[in-house]
Amino acid sequence: MELGLGDCVRYLLLLLHRNGVPFSFRKHYQWHLAFYDLKETPEIADKPRFLHDLFFDWDRLYPKCQALEEFLNALCTTGCVETTSPRYEEWNLPKNIAELWSQHFEALDEPTKRFLNAALAIAQARFQKTGQGR
Repeated sequence: MELGLGDCVRYLLLLLHRNGVPFSFRKHYQWHLAFYDLKETPEIADKPRFLHDLFFDWDRLYPKCQALEEFLNALCTTGCVETTSPRYEEWNLPKNIAELWSQHFEALDEPTKRFLNAALAIAQARFQKTGQGR
């Protein structure tokens, strides 16, 4: 299976959730930085094709990808992620979503899983640098 942007974000959310890494959708800059790092790090093997075509705009203090921004917003509005934090700082995956995405994740081939684990390491580092996802 060739991953697309949405697939990559969903599986990355699943891995963050499984590993207890706090993530947030209150501010998206850490997501943009993580995906920019994924695109620009040459050592990462088995990169999906979509990363090569992902466009980042540098009009701000950080690279921003409009396609990523739209997908993150869609996750929040469709109920794929949820928050119980009154300030929207802490998010998680509902149990049914995590189970469904886990089934699909387990069916992935090993090179794709290796890439996603590399993506997890980058995202985890980004979220820790920015205050655990906030």
